[in-house]
Amino acid sequence: MIPYVDIVEMYYTACKFSDCADFCIREQEEKETFQYFYADPAIVNAAFSCEVFLKLLLHLEQIDCKKSHKLKQLFELLPPEMMEIVKYQTTQKCGYWKDVWDQEILSQVSDAFEKWRYFYEIDRAKSGSIHFDISFLLAFRDALRVVCEKRLGVKEVL
Repeated sequence: MIPYVDIVEMYYTACKFSDCADFCIREQEEKETFQYFYADPAIVNAAFSCEVFLKLLLHLEQIDCKKSHKLKQLFELLPPEMMEIVKYQTTQKCGYWKDVWDQEILSQVSDAFEKWRYFYEIDRAKSGSIHFDISFLLAFRDALRVVCEKRLGVKEVL
């Protein structure tokens, strides 16, 4: 049985975290010091909004999903036609779905919420450079929002 959720509140929760990610990005553009680098909170908020948008779509499709933060895992539970719409919308926004090695970018950003919220725990001496495609994550988030709005009959706000 699929548990009860307030779909309107779920939609607005995803939108609020999405807006917070945008706020972080705008704030970063105004900062002149590197100490206030807002990429990690932008990534965490964008990733969490993706998670909530995905769970909303799954709920609307009557698909039960386990408590997970893994975006790829949640995405792959969507009906195939919905997955294709999200891929198309994402590609329209950022221009690609795969990297130069033909690997899906979604696999690379799938656990962004879990990894980036504890960014200070990463041993950069061991992990080397950290690469993250924030443009893809934001495009994926925007695509999910558009699909949710269409599914709910909400006027697009992007």
